[in-house]
Amino acid sequence: MYEKQNLKDGYKVLGSGKTILITTFDREKKRSNVMTLAWNTTISKMPFLAGFIIDPYTYTYELIKKEREFVVNIPNHKMGNMILNCGKKSGRNCDKFVEFGIDSMESETLVAPSLYNCLAHLEFEFEKEIEIEKGSIIIARCTGVRTLEETFINGAWNFKNKNVVFLQHMEKNIFSATNESIKF
Repeated sequence: MYEKQNLKDGYKVLGSGKTILITTFDREKKRSNVMTLAWNTTISKMPFLAGFIIDPYTYTYELIKKEREFVVNIPNHKMGNMILNCGKKSGRNCDKFVEFGIDSMESETLVAPSLYNCLAHLEFEFEKEIEIEKGSIIIARCTGVRTLEETFINGAWNFKNKNVVFLQHMEKNIFSATNESIKF
């Protein structure tokens, strides 16, 4: 038997993608920014293109359009406070790295930093934008990928590693977690 659900909850049923932390760098202010984002998807494998729905009023959107690069950091489930804090406060008028004690490291090819303790860093360059009713879809090309040691082995996530737990935002401060793969 199936139960009819409210249409406003449909996005929770379908899901939005992994919860990620996007880092950017403001060359003018000479400082980094980080924002939590849940609305993302792979668009094609080769070339590796991904889409990110970002509110055009955010500082991150402004920096992606201006600097044309960003890093997607895939957090682990132990980073809940950082995920919540970076999603609630704009970096336009504060340095989130200082305020929240966030540690970063150099990225492989971009000026935008990568975050320590994340499961993976994916470096992206802006390709184009598609405007939608309540935001924009940023289409970007991946230029580099690196994963935390022992988390991604032989082309697959290593779910035997207890740190490999992906979060999916449901609403407010509620997330679902994925920590296993199933082979058919």
